[in-house]
Amino acid sequence: MTNQDERIAKIYEILSQNPKNITELARILNISTKTIERDIKNPLISNQLQKISQKWSIKEDSKSAFVSNMLDKLSFYLGADFYQKACKYVHYGISNMYLTDLSLFVDIGSKKLESQHI
Repeated sequence: MTNQDERIAKIYEILSQNPKNITELARILNISTKTIERDIKNPLISNQLQKISQKWSIKEDSKSAFVSNMLDKLSFYLGADFYQKACKYVHYGISNMYLTDLSLFVDIGSKKLESQHI
């Protein structure tokens, strides 16, 4: 694993399938238990988790919030112009919008997206 965001996404994926304890997560991801503990405390994932006995799992009502937070963070890293346009979809929720409102086209080959790519 290369960075914390990728690990958190992987932790979320693993825990959404079955509850795991910290040792199991560390073994699956081939990282230390201390790193798992730090990742679990990260605000991106901490509110979405629940601990029952020694195992962590995803709270049922928080699955869409996690996806929304990750999309928000991803759109922010793609540049200010993209973030400004994507915000209304991420924060309002694409599922709440009509298909005619989906007017966001992107050239994803760019590293930072400027207005000419959106």
